[in-house]
Amino acid sequence: MKNKKDLIWIIVTLAIVIAVMVMIFVFSSFRRDESASQSEMFTEVIVKLLYPQSSGWDEAKRETVYATTGSTVRKLAHFGEFMLLGAALMLHFDAINKARPLRYGPAAAFTVGATYAVSDEFHQLFVEGRGGTPTDVLIDTAGVAAGVCVLMLVLWLAARSAEKRSKKDEDAD
Repeated sequence: MKNKKDLIWIIVTLAIVIAVMVMIFVFSSFRRDESASQSEMFTEVIVKLLYPQSSGWDEAKRETVYATTGSTVRKLAHFGEFMLLGAALMLHFDAINKARPLRYGPAAAFTVGATYAVSDEFHQLFVEGRGGTPTDVLIDTAGVAAGVCVLMLVLWLAARSAEKRSKKDEDAD
């Protein structure tokens, strides 16, 4: 450990990871009807944005579009939650391993995130009206991978920018 500031940053990033995990756990604890109610709010907004003419649809068309869009909204929500987890994990492993942040950080972040995805689907087996599926594990894991990749890119761009500033400062001296 280099200094107290590094330790504080490791603790802060761990708190972020735990907060995201708790958020996912809480959302996964909602019964099917509670979860569906949340999804329906977003689905309605999205359908109205994508299909302004939807108010003139007959009931059969409305049900078909809402069912398809609602399913997509739920899958994207899973993906987004786990993308956030992947980014938080990557940030945490970067904080732990400052000397070589991209050497093992991405693999560790992905492994922890994918394991949490499996445990989340297992947890849903015990929630009324919910169920865990292999497809959801894949969606969640893809979200973790996307989050890890996005944060890796951000860290790389930040390091590159810092190198350019450092070089400019050296050239100015």
